[in-house]
Amino acid sequence: MFTKLLEDAPFRKDISAGLLGEGIQAFAIQALALDFCTINNEMPLEDRLSVYLEAWLLPQT
Repeated sequence: MFTKLLEDAPFRKDISAGLLGEGIQAFAIQALALDFCTINNEMPLEDRLSVYLEAWLLPQT
């Protein structure tokens, strides 16, 4: 679903657009799961999600 959109995107070039698309889908599921766990977590949801986005889209190599 996201493959065509990610082919020329300014994100990771070391993996395929298809794999990036799968990462976005996994991120959506992770976001939902983390949202259910926010009651017992002291870290804001935005901080927890940004770790995953940075790792998937713009890793520091």
